[in-house]
Amino acid sequence: MLNTSLNRTLSRCSLFPHHKNFTLISKPNLSLPRSVKFKTRQHVNPLKNTDYGQPSSPSSYCWSKHFPHMKEDDRVSILDIGCGHGKFLLELSRMYPDHLLLGMEIRQKVAQFVDESIQARRDTESKYFNVSVIWTNAMRYLRSYISEQQLLKVFINFPDPYFKRRQFKRRFVNQKTVSDIADLLRKDGRIYTITDVKDLHDWNHSFMAKNPYLEPVSEEDLQQPDLEILSLMKQTDEALKGEIEKEMFISVFQKI
Repeated sequence: MLNTSLNRTLSRCSLFPHHKNFTLISKPNLSLPRSVKFKTRQHVNPLKNTDYGQPSSPSSYCWSKHFPHMKEDDRVSILDIGCGHGKFLLELSRMYPDHLLLGMEIRQKVAQFVDESIQARRDTESKYFNVSVIWTNAMRYLRSYISEQQLLKVFINFPDPYFKRRQFKRRFVNQKTVSDIADLLRKDGRIYTITDVKDLHDWNHSFMAKNPYLEPVSEEDLQQPDLEILSLMKQTDEALKGEIEKEMFISVFQKI
């Protein structure tokens, strides 16, 4: 479990200290979709039986429609579960230009917004061909899109805490989802979680700690790329929501 000293370290850490050519994604000449046009309900019940058009298996899915420049053997290696409006996903795609990144979002209009944002940037900048988004329920359909030992990194940023006890079963992190993610991670692959709700952090951490194929990554074992990623996680729209500075709770686990 990462403590407050790491939070202080991250607050001093530049987002991209080794990427001097990076600039802010939002540029005046970009004609980007406006999120106000994609308003939707804040919460979607992940237990509801909804048809997301999921494939029968990862190999049966047409990935080229998401990654038109992908090579035959390329596969998604970085997954952002509950990617929201895509700010973190897009920045991460620039940190890992040689990887394919996928966001999964359960809210259809929000996924549509992210998709149109990516397409607009591709058309204007001829970039971001390594990132895409899928409207789906990751709690149910992770294995429909991802094969075992495929992923290098998985991110779960600010999942819905579902404060009422009777709704705890809707929380994304549970024994099954952690087991699925552990199977889908390659050896030494990592899962990152962040929340501003201490109870949810303890909940997430406990389920991951119980999995025999995952081990916590200590603060001392975090390398510079991890610090950059964690700093970026703290700059998402959800993290910056509101005027009061929040305490962030972060866990990092690695597959053994």
